[in-house]
Amino acid sequence: MKGIDFILKNSELDFYTDEEKNRTAAIDIKNKIIDIPIKLNYYKIKFSYKTKRGHHRENYKYVPSIVLDDAEAKFSFTEWINEFNRKFPYRALLNVSILSCVYMGSTKLSLR
Repeated sequence: MKGIDFILKNSELDFYTDEEKNRTAAIDIKNKIIDIPIKLNYYKIKFSYKTKRGHHRENYKYVPSIVLDDAEAKFSFTEWINEFNRKFPYRALLNVSILSCVYMGSTKLSLR
């Protein structure tokens, strides 16, 4: 139950507009879920960027993806960059370019 507890605790359910109905649905899901392992593929994305002060940097991030496709991982990374820049405009990552995207391996996440 640890996996599903974590997912439900850290998720925002949008089944109903009523918060109480969503809580009831979460309890029902927890008790009635079929345990099917979810496979997550991990990609290591190396990238370069410029800081707000104009300094050139290189770094890397690990991106989980359900689909075994480096294009999907690159897309998720780009979304993360956009969200990061929106949340932290004073630390924005500018002129980001992906240098490499390497498949690292996979794990299976069990819901129970």
